[in-house]
Amino acid sequence: MRNIHLKVTLLAGAKGRGIVPMGEDYGGYDEDKHEEYEKEAQRKEKRIRFYKKIFSTLAFASTLGAAIYARRRRRLVFEDNIKDCTFLPVDENFRGSYKTFCKCGEKVADRTTCVLPVQIVSDGTIKSIKNFKLRPDDVIVASFPKTGRKLLSCKLILLNFSF
Repeated sequence: MRNIHLKVTLLAGAKGRGIVPMGEDYGGYDEDKHEEYEKEAQRKEKRIRFYKKIFSTLAFASTLGAAIYARRRRRLVFEDNIKDCTFLPVDENFRGSYKTFCKCGEKVADRTTCVLPVQIVSDGTIKSIKNFKLRPDDVIVASFPKTGRKLLSCKLILLNFSF
């Protein structure tokens, strides 16, 4: 009996071939087809570059679209928040943190409109205050700056008021 040498090869695309006799080549590299392999590799590389360009263009376009949408939405919200307000002229001599003020609300009976910084009106604070529902057990602590609001809050906490 002859001894037959067998080798195990794992070739790409060689499904189910498993063990092949030594010396026989099933799907290995063929030197005669070197140029064909190179052209195929170049085609694949070109296709990959093309897909990368498409993907990066789509990613950039979607990011740009989202940014434009967010900016437009923010502008619409801003315009909606200040639609009932009248801007006051800027006072260059005023040295506060807010430079631009506006009159908001309607004149009701003998009460005048409210003058507020534009930043408070434009971010929707006034609308949220109008829609705020008070409960019977709510406590509102309001004071001028540097007049001891923290001290008053601490006293209320000691008296069993919860915030």
